[in-house]
Amino acid sequence: MAYTTKLDACINRFDHQINIMKKYINLVWKPLVKTQDKKLLKFASESLIVRAVAFIEEYLSCLVGLASVNEEKLARDYFKNHGNPETQEQVKKGCNLGLLWKYTATEVSFKNNAKKLKRIFNHLFSFSPFPDNETENLILDAVLIRNVILHEGSMPSENYAKQMRNKGIIIVIDVILQSKFYDIELIENRVIINFFNAFSKLASYIQEKLKKDSRFSYMV
Repeated sequence: MAYTTKLDACINRFDHQINIMKKYINLVWKPLVKTQDKKLLKFASESLIVRAVAFIEEYLSCLVGLASVNEEKLARDYFKNHGNPETQEQVKKGCNLGLLWKYTATEVSFKNNAKKLKRIFNHLFSFSPFPDNETENLILDAVLIRNVILHEGSMPSENYAKQMRNKGIIIVIDVILQSKFYDIELIENRVIINFFNAFSKLASYIQEKLKKDSRFSYMV
């Protein structure tokens, strides 16, 4: 296997996972559609979102973790300013690379508009993890939907609805005594396809950026 950057193990793992998902979708999606069972299609779509978000999180964690090994001093400098007291103390003592990788990977968070993720990316790579606002909004919405599925039993509240960046994904399905009830819509608006396209666009964008970075690229 030909490598173009020192971090290619991360993109190769991500590509492998996505290819398996594509094969799975090609195998099961048409039979599911033929059932015309909306509940079944909704369940399948939500399951795919959960796995896809897990893949992108693993990919980003791998990138920053492996980068911390290649750019050890830069990674250690990051935690002098942004680590919690325990992490700062361990880094100051000269923690091993495995622990440094772990600390760096925990910065992959989508909370607060992916503040920590953007911060660690800008520190290590000098660019944002998101290629554009549209891709960022789709990915953050996908993460939010994943959280609703895992933590709210796929039953979004008004609070989740207000956080969505794209309309038509969390929708009002009923109003009772002035109280709104919501649901996730992934089929009719084809948003699940937009989610997957955003994941692929992010990965391709990062890979192209890394190819132009002399610290990580074998091609420069």
